[in-house]
Amino acid sequence: MSPGFKGRALIANYQKLGLLKNHELIFLSPGKEINRVNLFFKNPLLEKITPDFPGVRELMSYYQGADYVFIHRLNRLYDMKKQIAGRSRPSRRKGI
Repeated sequence: MSPGFKGRALIANYQKLGLLKNHELIFLSPGKEINRVNLFFKNPLLEKITPDFPGVRELMSYYQGADYVFIHRLNRLYDMKKQIAGRSRPSRRKGI
């Protein structure tokens, strides 16, 4: 790994989305609830935080980006190859 590497982990289940970075877990819950757990301490505590807390916008951007890729089917290599192949040589025969 490069010397400037900064680790992170994206965590999700059917209701919560989270980002683990720098010994801190920030996660979004249903009902616009945002929580933070600092894992650096011996006894980590769960605390509610506001949307302007550092790291919340980064967490939201990761999942919004993934949602955009999924909704627009940009993660479909087969579909992309099919579109590229279809554009490169259109058929001159009728009905094809």
